[in-house]
Amino acid sequence: MKLLSLPYCESNAYRNMAIDQWLLELAIEEQSLIFRHYAWENPAITFGYTQNFREIDARANYKGLERCRRPTGGGIVDHRGDFTYALVLPNSYELTRKKPLELYEWLHGIWVDIFRNLGVPSELYDPDKCGQGGCLTCFEAPSPHDVVLKNTATKLAGAAMKRTREGILFQGSIWKPHIPEVGDERMHQTFLDVFCRSAGVEPHRFYTDYSDAFISVRETAFRESSWNTRR
Repeated sequence: MKLLSLPYCESNAYRNMAIDQWLLELAIEEQSLIFRHYAWENPAITFGYTQNFREIDARANYKGLERCRRPTGGGIVDHRGDFTYALVLPNSYELTRKKPLELYEWLHGIWVDIFRNLGVPSELYDPDKCGQGGCLTCFEAPSPHDVVLKNTATKLAGAAMKRTREGILFQGSIWKPHIPEVGDERMHQTFLDVFCRSAGVEPHRFYTDYSDAFISVRETAFRESSWNTRR
């Protein structure tokens, strides 16, 4: 099976979410895994599918930012300092049969290997060390199987997941202020090298200008108040 590497993209928060949603359909069409690294035209946060909008809206430090509900779970992610990526596994890929926590452990185990290649000591956060409940904001504290700097509880990488009939969408984030010596291009290429070796897939570039009509329709939906304030 192939891993399609999509071109780097810088878009507003709503279009970025729409593109990630579209990738689920593209993965089925191409029968391939898909990876894309992207950035943000404007200062933005995204928040998890099940989060309460009133709690997000009450945070003064997020006023004036683009705010969009993700199709995946998890907490608030401040995208003013992260390396953002999406990874899609089509349902024909055998690992999609794993349970959610097993999938998180698998993906973040690969990130630990990636950081090792980048010279950054890291490890998976031990679930036995996790307290009850979760934080409203993603990088306030680690959750089970998040990536932390070695021998610390400093969260380095997290991800949220959506499972559909088409496959699984991961929306992941690496907190760059913790690793200022690692640039985006180096991180992107190291991901492709290590992930393809670990997942047993072949890397292929996939060219698109992200102009598909489906994306435009989805972008409109992600802008709607009915989507963002639904909870």
